[in-house]
Amino acid sequence: MELDLFITKFNRTAPRHNPIKILPHGHPIDIFTKPDRFKSCDSAIKLHPPYLEEVHLKYTPPDHFVFNLVSPAFPAEAHAFLQRSGLPVFNCNNAWVIFHNTLAYFESIVNDDPELKTAIASHPEVPVDGLAGTEYMAVVDMPHYPI
Repeated sequence: MELDLFITKFNRTAPRHNPIKILPHGHPIDIFTKPDRFKSCDSAIKLHPPYLEEVHLKYTPPDHFVFNLVSPAFPAEAHAFLQRSGLPVFNCNNAWVIFHNTLAYFESIVNDDPELKTAIASHPEVPVDGLAGTEYMAVVDMPHYPI
């Protein structure tokens, strides 16, 4: 709830004017929903697919531990759950709802499904050798953001 209030406030508040900014000025939500009013253009970098595949093969070895963070049983079970849910289309309006429904489903079956429980228990731990994000960070209370 608090995060939703922060997002609402952030998206509806125009940032301070910056004369050297080349991106559109205004409320982020307005720029997103009405790009033609802000003379914005698509600044995405278009890549030729074979070049992207070459970079992918060179810099993402399939045996790297980051690709094994999720148990192989998870994608199959998640896909089956989403199919039973009618394969909802993800967008910015329903992503959290789909996430919470999926999380609730997995929390409800983790004790009932011995195969899934075994897969989770046998999954290797992630090596932590000074990786970014593994150090202790104190939790800071965020102020309440009224709408």
